[in-house]
Amino acid sequence: MAHAVRAHDHHRGGVVGSAQDLFQFYLPIYGHSIGLSASAIGTILGTVFAAAFVIRGILPFLVRKLKEATILISAMFIAAAAYTLLPMFVNPYALGAIAFLLGLGVGCAQPMTMSLLYVLTPPGRIAEAFGLQKTVRNATHLVVPIVFGSVGSAFGVTAVFISNSVILATSGLLMRKAGIPDGKSEGA
Repeated sequence: MAHAVRAHDHHRGGVVGSAQDLFQFYLPIYGHSIGLSASAIGTILGTVFAAAFVIRGILPFLVRKLKEATILISAMFIAAAAYTLLPMFVNPYALGAIAFLLGLGVGCAQPMTMSLLYVLTPPGRIAEAFGLQKTVRNATHLVVPIVFGSVGSAFGVTAVFISNSVILATSGLLMRKAGIPDGKSEGA
């Protein structure tokens, strides 16, 4: 039954994807609150995408050395670390470095999620798995802003960053505990 993809495993890719969405929404709020200029905020936001570009170029080499599931779990922990560090800094260069770290984590999550879905889904059910993953991802676009908007309104931006870090780390731990098989070991 190693090929079976459990429905609850589909949300993990949505968790990492929502981390990027939250960063795009809350960094400008945080940046404004600490007195950063609009151009500094924009540059920091752009750093995430630069890191995603870099990691996707390196990803083929990583996949040859590491299991796909290991890369995805590591991406969650990297993103969690970045979110933990964010509220501790106000220097735009430090925030840019943290944004780059976040970009490395979230940048490899989507390709690894798609790869794992493809190799672990039973033959003939790949479209169903991708459809479910897309549904979960789109649901996060609806739910995450409402939930984290409420958290941010009630407790501030720092609470949003830390709670997202906890969600990412917990998801990484759950994935590790679940022991998601590697596509290479399945003969794919």
